[in-house]
This record gives sequence, structure tokens and C-alpha cells, in this order.
Amino acid sequence: MEGQEWSQVHEYFKDAARTLAEIRPGTKPARRELLLSQSLSAMKVTVGFSNSYGSKMLRMLRPDLCGVLDSRVRGRVEYEDRPEAFARYSDQLSQVAIAVAAEGIMQPFLNRSDWSVADVESVIYARLKGW
Repeated sequence: MEGQEWSQVHEYFKDAARTLAEIRPGTKPARRELLLSQSLSAMKVTVGFSNSYGSKMLRMLRPDLCGVLDSRVRGRVEYEDRPEAFARYSDQLSQVAIAVAAEGIMQPFLNRSDWSVADVESVIYARLKGW
């Protein structure tokens, strides 16, 4: 990529971060799913990232909200390769994170009981990889 292209990618990341920043505790599920879907759609359309790669970038921006929906996960849990599926998957990961935290289940290796979406997604990914 040329310098100007990287500058544009930076702007798209800032836009995605601003969209994701609209998601706060208490955001209604339908609104949260819409914002997650819009963020991934923007990454795909404006930057040219696949849904899989875009979800990885969004996970880096907001690990508390975004999981990675790549082909390995999609093949096992039957999600479509669409931004709406990414939003539903991330929302389901969030529900699991809330549930395991409420149970006081400790995170492996981190010795704490607060869980993020990325933490739950990492456990699922490790399980799928057979670790």
C-alpha cells in the first residue's frame, strides 16, 4: 500500500472505533448488533478486508465487544460469512462472558474472573484447535 492508502486505512479504523464507542453498558441488543454489523461492513467495503480479517481488526479495537468470526469458527457453529452473523456471534460471546463472570469462573492463566468477549472467543478458538 502506498502512503495515502495507509492514511485512508487509518481513517477507517478511527471511524470503526467511533462507531464501536457508541456501544456502552445498557445499549439495547438490537442497537449493539447494528453497530457491530455496521463496523464490520465499513471495514469490508471501504478497506477491502474480508469479514474474517475485518473481525480480527475489530477485535483488536474492542476486545470487550468483538470476537473473531473466521472460517474455522463458521465451519463449526454454522454462522454465515456476513456482518450480521459477526454481530450475532459477538453478542452471544458477550452473553457467555457475562454468565461465566457471574458464576465466578476463573480465566485460565490470568487468575481473574472478569471475562471479555475476546476471552471467551479465545477459549472457543483454542478448543477448536484442539489445544
